[in-house]
Amino acid sequence: MFCFRKSRTQDMDLDRDCAEGATFDWPQLLSKTPRKLKLVVVSVAFYKTSEKVCHVVDCLEQDYQREDDWCGGADNLHPKCEADLTLRIRKHLEQKEVFLKACSMVSRITEIFLKYMERDGVKMGMQSHDDAQKQEVRKILADLLEREDRVLHLWNMKKESLEQCQSFVAFERRAKQLLGTIQDMGEVYLSTHLSTGSRIHKSRQELLQDGEDLRIIAKETEECVKLLIQQADDYCDKGHRHACEVKKRATELANCFQDFHLRMDKHNRSMEKNLGTSSHANKAELLTCCDEEEGEVKEALEVMLSIPKRANNAMHLSMLQGFDEDIESQGELMFHDSIQMWSPKPLSPRRVKKRHVFLFQRSLVFSKEVKDSNVVGKYIYTGKLFTSTLALNEHIDGDPCKFAIWLRSSPTSGVIVIQASNMQSKDDWIQHLRTVIQEPSMHLR
Repeated sequence: MFCFRKSRTQDMDLDRDCAEGATFDWPQLLSKTPRKLKLVVVSVAFYKTSEKVCHVVDCLEQDYQREDDWCGGADNLHPKCEADLTLRIRKHLEQKEVFLKACSMVSRITEIFLKYMERDGVKMGMQSHDDAQKQEVRKILADLLEREDRVLHLWNMKKESLEQCQSFVAFERRAKQLLGTIQDMGEVYLSTHLSTGSRIHKSRQELLQDGEDLRIIAKETEECVKLLIQQADDYCDKGHRHACEVKKRATELANCFQDFHLRMDKHNRSMEKNLGTSSHANKAELLTCCDEEEGEVKEALEVMLSIPKRANNAMHLSMLQGFDEDIESQGELMFHDSIQMWSPKPLSPRRVKKRHVFLFQRSLVFSKEVKDSNVVGKYIYTGKLFTSTLALNEHIDGDPCKFAIWLRSSPTSGVIVIQASNMQSKDDWIQHLRTVIQEPSMHLR
C-alpha cells in the first residue's frame, strides 16, 4: 500500500519503490470501492428495516394479546354493529398481509447482506471478524421470525374472535326477526280465529281451508326455527365465545314457537269439534262447496301466509355481504335460490359457477356462498343486473332445468345460462322473471 517518506535524505530507491507500489495498488482499491459501497448500503438497509419491522411486530403482538369483546354482547348491540365488525375483519386481514410482506422483506435483505459479507470478507482476509458479524445478523433475523410466529398465532386467535362476534350479531338479528314473526303471526292470526265470533259467518269449507293454510304456516315457520336452533347447537359444541347468550336466545325462540304451536293445536281441535269431522275424505268433500264472500278473516289469513316467506327472505338477505347499495331501493325481493351459471364465454364445465341469486323488482343480485371457520354460511356479493335491461329465453336444449338471460342491448353476446336446482325452482324463476321484465312499473322508484 502507500508509503510516505518523512525525510528526503533517505534512499531515493525506496521512494521509487513506494511510488510504484501505490501506483499498482490504487486501481485495485478503486475496483473494491463499489462493492464496499454496496455492502454499506445493504447493511444500513438491513439494520434500519429490521428495527422498524421488529417495532411494528411488537406493537401488533401487544394489540393482539388484548382480550376484547368486539360486539359487546347482546345487551350492547347497535344497528351498525355488524357493519363495524365486517370493517374490522377486513382491516385485520390487511394487517396480516402487510406485516408478512415486511418480514419477508427483512429476510430478503438479510440474504443479500450475508452474501455481500461472505464475498468481501473472504477477499479481504477478514473471515474471523465477519463470522461474528454474520452470527449477529442471523440472530436478529431468527428473533424476528420467532416474533412473526407468535404474532401469527395471536392474529389467528383475534380473527376467530372477530368472526365469532360477527356470527353472533348475525344470529341475534335473525333470531329477533323470527321471534317478531312468530309473535305477530300468533297474535294476529289467533285473535281472528280462536274467538267464536270470528267463525260465525264462515262456511265449513273456509274453516277447513284455514286449517290447511295454518298447517303450512306452522310447518314453514318450524323449519326456520329448527335451522336457527341447530346453528345455536353448533356454536355451543364448538365453544363459541357467546355460547351462553346464543343458548339463551335459542331457548327463548324454542319456547316462543312451542307456545305458538300449542295455540295452533287448540285452534285445530276447536275447528274439528265445530265441524264434527276430521277425516280426509270429509274434508275433501267439504272443500268442494261453493265459495262465499271473503271477509276480514280471509284477508288476515293472506297476510299470515306471507309471513314465513318474508322471514325466510329476511334471514337470507341478512347473510348477504359486500352489497353497499341501499337494499330497499332494489324493490321487493321476489325470489331467491342457489343456481349454477355459465358466463358469456363458450360453455365449458370448467367455467360453471355456483351462485345464490336474489331477484328483486329492479335488480338481479348475484352472490357466492362461503362458510367461515365456524361453518356459518354467508353470501358474498359478486355482481348485479338491472331487471329493466333483461331478456329471457325459457328453454335451453338438452336440459329442462336450464334457461338463459341476456341484456337486450346486446342480444348476440353476454348470454348467461342458468341451471335451476329442479323443475319447480325453474318454474318459479320463469314466473318471477316474466313478472319483473314484462311490468315496467316495477322498475320505477
